[in-house]
Amino acid sequence: MKPFSSLLVLVIAFLLTGTRANATHVRAGEITAKRIPGSSLLTYEIKFTGYYNMDDDGKDAAILNTDVWFWITGEREGIKTPRVGGLDGMIDVGNETTRNEYVLIYTFPAPGVYTINLGIDNRNADILNIGPQPTDRLNFFIRSTLAINASLGMNRTPVLLNSPIDQGAIGQRFIHNPGAFDADGDSLSYRLFTPLGATTDGKTPIPFDYRHPNTVPPLGPKEDGTGQADFKIDPITGDLIWDAPSVAGMYNVAFIVEEWRDGSKIGEIVRDMQIRIRDAPNARPKLAIPPDLCVEAGTTARYTVTATDPDGDNLRLTSTGGVYQSSLVDPQLASFQVGQSPPPGTASAVFTWQTGCLHVRNEPYEVTFKVEDSPRPGYPNPSLYRKLVDMVTLKITVYAPAPKNLKATAVENPTRAFNLSWDPYTCQLPGAQIVVYRKEGCSDLQLDQCQTGLADNAGYTVVARLPANATSYVDNG
Repeated sequence: MKPFSSLLVLVIAFLLTGTRANATHVRAGEITAKRIPGSSLLTYEIKFTGYYNMDDDGKDAAILNTDVWFWITGEREGIKTPRVGGLDGMIDVGNETTRNEYVLIYTFPAPGVYTINLGIDNRNADILNIGPQPTDRLNFFIRSTLAINASLGMNRTPVLLNSPIDQGAIGQRFIHNPGAFDADGDSLSYRLFTPLGATTDGKTPIPFDYRHPNTVPPLGPKEDGTGQADFKIDPITGDLIWDAPSVAGMYNVAFIVEEWRDGSKIGEIVRDMQIRIRDAPNARPKLAIPPDLCVEAGTTARYTVTATDPDGDNLRLTSTGGVYQSSLVDPQLASFQVGQSPPPGTASAVFTWQTGCLHVRNEPYEVTFKVEDSPRPGYPNPSLYRKLVDMVTLKITVYAPAPKNLKATAVENPTRAFNLSWDPYTCQLPGAQIVVYRKEGCSDLQLDQCQTGLADNAGYTVVARLPANATSYVDNG
C-alpha cells in the first residue's frame, strides 16, 4: 500500500446565516462523490448526507438549513446548494432524527487528489465522550478524499448503506456496520478516527476533548463479564464493536473507510456517527454467523439467515447491501425473503442472488443482516422496552467460470506438441484472459472453491495468456 505523495486540497464548508447557532444540531454524516456518467472526466456529484435531531415537539433542527454553501479552493465565492427535496427532503429515519442530502454538481479544474472538508455549527447536546460541555456549542467536521485520474475510469467513493444513528444497551455488546459498498470493486479497509470540531467558517478542523466511549467512567466489563470493556473496528469487515457499554447516554465516534486499487490508496471517507445507550430490561437477539460464500458466475448464491432471542421476544430481520440496488450492480439483483409465523423468539430468512458474468470481480460483495427485537405479546410495561439489535456480514466472492469441454490432442508433426481446444468462453468481459498452465507429471492438487488460477508452488507454470474469445492453443514447449 502506498501513501499519497501529494494532495491537492478541495475545501467544502458551510456558510450559514446569522441564525445558524440555533438552526443546526447535527448528529452524524459523511461526504460521498461519484463521476457523472457520460460527462467530462472532471465532473462529479458531491453529496453531503447529514443527520439532524428532532426536538420533543417533532421539530427538525435542520428546518432552516434549506441551503448550504460549498466553498471550494480557487473559487471566489461559495456555491449555494439547496437541500434535495427542499422541506420535503427531511426524511424521518427514526430515533428522533432526519436525514438530509445536499448535492453539488462540480467540475474540477484538473486531475489530482482532492480532499473535501465540511464543517457545520452545533452538534447536539449532552454527548458524553466529547467536550468541553455543553456539546451543542461544539461544531461538526468531516472530510473525504477523492482521486481523479483518467486511468481510474469511473472512480467513485464507496457508499454507506446503513444509517449512522444507532443504539445499544448497558452491559450488552454493541455492533455497527456501515454497509460500505464500492461499485467499482475496489478494496476497502477501516480504521478509527478522532471526531473533530470546525472553525466558525467551517473551513478548518479543530480538535476538542475526545475519549473512546468505553473509557467514560464508571468503567465496566465486557458482555460476558470478563476483562474491561473495549472499543474497536475490524479493519477488514468494518464491524464497529463496543463490548460493552456501561453508562447510558449519547456518544459520537468516527472512523475512516479507505479505498484501494492495485495496492494504492485512491480515496477515503470519514463517517462521524452517534450511538445512544440505554438501560434495557431485555437481552439482545443474536444472529448465526454466516460462512463466506464463493459462487461461480451464472450460479445462484443462497444462504439461510437464522436469529434467536433469549427472552422469546418478537424478531424482525432485515438486510442491506449493494446487491439489492440497480444503481450499484447490474443486471440481476438479490432478494431477501423473511419466513412467516416463526416460533416465539426465532426468525429466519433466505438470501438469494442469481449471479452473472457482470458480477465477477476480485473483491467480495458484502451483505449485512440485521435482527431487531420488540416486545412479545403480554410483555409487562412495554413503554420500558428498548429495542436491541445484532448484525453480521456475509462475504460473497463471484468468480469467473472455467472454460468448458477442454480437450488435448497430440500433434506429432512437424514437432511434438499438444493442441488444446475448448468451447467459446461464456464470460467475455473487457480485459478478461484465459490463462494456460502446464505441469509435467501427475498431480493430485485439490483446489479451494474460491481459488482461481494455479499457484506456482504447485508445480504449474504459465505458458500463455490468451484473449477471452480464444478457443484453442497449441503447446509445443
